[in-house]
Amino acid sequence: MRKKILFAVVLIVLLIIAIHLTPAGAIRFYIAVHGSPLAAVKVVIDGPGYFDRNYGWQYVVEGYTDPVTYNEIHFFYLRRNAVGLWIVTTAGTGP
Repeated sequence: MRKKILFAVVLIVLLIIAIHLTPAGAIRFYIAVHGSPLAAVKVVIDGPGYFDRNYGWQYVVEGYTDPVTYNEIHFFYLRRNAVGLWIVTTAGTGP
């Protein structure tokens, strides 16, 4: 039983790492965690565009509405962390 739980945890960690290998995967993971998994599949991601020194690369996302504020979130900024995986540094309605 303990080996199955350990195997499941390792598999989930490896899956999360694999998702963060691409910017689109990191954006979809962010949307799935903060919004809904269905929205993560339906969004259209365009980028990279502008590079900001503070936040990283800007990606434009169509089709994601924040479930708390009901505003459509268009801009996602991503940066690579020390390991080389993409992470969302910030997301919002305007650049």
